Amino acid sequence: MVSQEASLGADKCVTIDTHDGFAVVYSAPRKDARLVIIAIASGQAILGQVAYRASQFAKDLADA
Repeated sequence: MVSQEASLGADKCVTIDTHDGFAVVYSAPRKDARLVIIAIASGQAILGQVAYRASQFAKDLADA
């Protein structure tokens, strides 16, 4: 928990880069549950677009 040790707060997102693509993991905390979104993409995908969409989806779930 590097973010906690550096006093940056709770984890929000993690990106995992692999040889053939990447995964983006976002937390979507709600009052009734802690949800996790995992988006897996090929190396052809644009990281910024995948991260943006996953972030928006996490926000929508947290606000629902």
